[in-house]
Amino acid sequence: MIPTKYDKEQLKKGLEVEKEHTDDPKTALKIAMDHLSEDPYYYDKLQAAGLEELHEGEFCPQCLIEYIQQHKDLILEAKYKGREVPLGKPMKGDVKKFKVYVKNKKGNVIKVNFGQKGVKIKKNNPERRKSFRARHRCSTAKDRTTPRYRSCRKW
Repeated sequence: MIPTKYDKEQLKKGLEVEKEHTDDPKTALKIAMDHLSEDPYYYDKLQAAGLEELHEGEFCPQCLIEYIQQHKDLILEAKYKGREVPLGKPMKGDVKKFKVYVKNKKGNVIKVNFGQKGVKIKKNNPERRKSFRARHRCSTAKDRTTPRYRSCRKW
């Protein structure tokens, strides 16, 4: 069911544009409605500016801003002990099996080591996966700077 408070032509244009960014029609509809709630003629203006013909993988300006705000800790690089490191990207560890660099609440970049070296992760076995997630209380792991959170993300 299409919401009635939006112009049908604008909503149709919006769905076509936003389907380039996502395969999910519900997500495309939500993004289009968000744009139209801010500006009822958003997609006409986008077309007039020539910005609707974006290449695959590119974002409209508003979507790009939203994406950067939601994923800023994943796409930024930071300095850790004088060298550039990627934030939020798990990689092979030196002390433990994996490591990841993240910013803590104070804004400092820290290294989080997690996992046991020499042990295979067998998360494709549903019983092992369920047992691990229950044992580590993964449903309550919210702090991105803890090894428990990172291990739960892997499992």
